[in-house]
Amino acid sequence: MKKFKGLIYPIIILIIAALLVGAIVYSRHKHPKSKEKFDNKNGYNVDDYIELGKYKGLEGTQEKVYITDEDVDSEIENELSEEVEVTEALKKGDFVNLNLTVKIDGQEVAELGESDYDFCIGDEDYCSELDSSLLGKKKGDAYTFKVADAANITSSNYEGDEYNGKEAEVYVTINSAYNYIEHELTDEYVKEKFDANSVDEYKKSVKEKLEKDSEKDNAYAMKEDLFNKVVEDSKMKSYPEDLYDEVSEDAYSSLQEEASQWDMELEDFLKQFYDMKEDQKLDDFLKKYYEEQIKNELVLKAICKAENLEVTDDVYKKYIDEYVADYEYDSVESFEKDYTKDEIKESMVYDLVYDFLAENATVKMVEPSTEEDEELDDEYYEEDEEDTDEPVGLVPEEGDTEEISSEEGESESK
Repeated sequence: MKKFKGLIYPIIILIIAALLVGAIVYSRHKHPKSKEKFDNKNGYNVDDYIELGKYKGLEGTQEKVYITDEDVDSEIENELSEEVEVTEALKKGDFVNLNLTVKIDGQEVAELGESDYDFCIGDEDYCSELDSSLLGKKKGDAYTFKVADAANITSSNYEGDEYNGKEAEVYVTINSAYNYIEHELTDEYVKEKFDANSVDEYKKSVKEKLEKDSEKDNAYAMKEDLFNKVVEDSKMKSYPEDLYDEVSEDAYSSLQEEASQWDMELEDFLKQFYDMKEDQKLDDFLKKYYEEQIKNELVLKAICKAENLEVTDDVYKKYIDEYVADYEYDSVESFEKDYTKDEIKESMVYDLVYDFLAENATVKMVEPSTEEDEELDDEYYEEDEEDTDEPVGLVPEEGDTEEISSEEGESESK
């Protein structure tokens, strides 16, 4: 699991929010801390760098929640399915987690390999030779097999024909093997497993949970949209070089970690997941990306300063249990072994500001968007990105066409 410092960047927040299904509850707490102390804590006066846009009286929309019987049935189907370890010889229909390394002419071809790869034997998702080679093997086995034509390999990391017609040798490590038991939905089972007195009571509790989770998810999306409006309406005049160094180091580390999890080179990862253009230089993309994160952080701190918002120990104690539950930890103690209080509080600052914006906004409940609406939104943003070549965040004053950089000169991208 990633460290909390990555959550200070909205793009990373989106990844985490998707994992949590919007399960974080946001809080607001005012503390009579002086603005001078706030600036001393940051090491700079945030007002020198950001002209804060309108952040009170905003208009937002939140989608209504409709949970259907099909939604409930689907969730119940998932809950009745229990994963069990497979210790005997593998057979068709078993699931495995693998590491796959591919070599052609004795040289490793990283883009054809897979790391932490899950699939079902018999689906032939990677290549038919892999499925047949796994039959009879067990968890922990390591072996090799050959593929006469590398064109038969379907890797999530590669699309091309460079290796067509070439023989490939695949090195396999079986990390785990598992399958699923489908339990029958009965009063006895739900009483034992879910502490419900009957199937009807269990179905009702499932629906209530789905509604609660969806409402939190939609509330998060609404609050995030409000924050993005503030960012868009704000002007970043420059930024402290120390802040650039801090943000770039953390953001670069997070991006590298994400890329390594996909077993991809950073540049390829950014093109696939962060809409980096094919003809765009890596340093140019990263600088623009860092400046986006810097502007977000300056806006966040400017709102905190203006409204005396702070995550105090009392606020921390009030919401830590929800963090523990959302991240599926057993206890606060185990959670704090992975994340320091400073890291957790840093994440809670967003919760604090997001909630403040929502409390001071007019929010209209709207019907859920359709897949067609989402496709139109995607097309709009793609067109908007194509028309925008200027650095995001740094906004020159009227009549000033020079790019504004950090206070001590432009820092190089990592």
